[in-house]
Amino acid sequence: MTDFVLPERLKLPVQMGVLSPSGFIRDQTQIELFKRHFSQMGIKTTLSSHLSGQYLYFSGTDPERLTDINQTARNTEIKLVMAARGGYGFSRLIGELDTEKLAASRQNWVGFSDFTFLNLSLLAKENYVTFQGPMAATDFGRTEISSFTRDHFWSVMTKKSHTIENIHSPNPYRNQLVTGTIWGGCLSILASATGTPVMPDIQDGILFIEDIQEEPYKVERMIYQLFHAGILSKQKALLFGQFTNCEPTSTSAFPYTMDHVVQHIRHLLDIPVLTGFPFGHVADKITIPVGGQAHLSIRKNAFSIRFSDYNS
Repeated sequence: MTDFVLPERLKLPVQMGVLSPSGFIRDQTQIELFKRHFSQMGIKTTLSSHLSGQYLYFSGTDPERLTDINQTARNTEIKLVMAARGGYGFSRLIGELDTEKLAASRQNWVGFSDFTFLNLSLLAKENYVTFQGPMAATDFGRTEISSFTRDHFWSVMTKKSHTIENIHSPNPYRNQLVTGTIWGGCLSILASATGTPVMPDIQDGILFIEDIQEEPYKVERMIYQLFHAGILSKQKALLFGQFTNCEPTSTSAFPYTMDHVVQHIRHLLDIPVLTGFPFGHVADKITIPVGGQAHLSIRKNAFSIRFSDYNS
């Protein structure tokens, strides 16, 4: 097993850094909402300089967003770093990202969607464990916050292991236990990273994927990119998260659905391919240690998963 570099386990209350390394925040009231939420828990939020900014599609220029990341990593008071939102923009930064500095911070970096680029970069270059999980504006900048998301998040961040029981998942597999390195994220980002220095080489992994607003045939094409690149042959299981609004359009030649995709990928791969993994562009999501160990217990029409070895 690879020796991964682990962030420090959180002991509440902590100081938290919030930045927006991709798109700008459209609704500025979300900032006040997540600040209020975390302050009620005794958590001090340190906002990056360009969190409320806008440059074209982004929260700031490329140098400004890089500065926000670097300044956050240098702040030794900050133990938890959370992206405010996703969108697009991280691919413009990864070539200049000082992954050694970020890993040396021992901070807990959390986000999803476009943030997948950071998760992959730190895992590929530094073997550093980060987290796919909720974001400040997207998930905690709401009037009504998902208790499912909140409870799973704090459990992962403050404990040495975390278990999600009885996930409904119709499947054809025998009862079995699969263990390996848990990793993955937004499928379109994984496909974009394939063949680049920021794509980790994970042996005996448990890969999870999710996405939003992609036609099913495009989802399948991106999975095939991972397959032809030899990535899927190294995995011990593939978990389908939530593919939100991934429906065939009226202009499709055939209404090819996500059910068709899953059925085909199960025939393509000789590993368990499970659906229902509770993560993605949805309100209710778990938090996943990218580079942690997963213990996947599969049984008829369900599975459970335990994460461990992701903090110290």
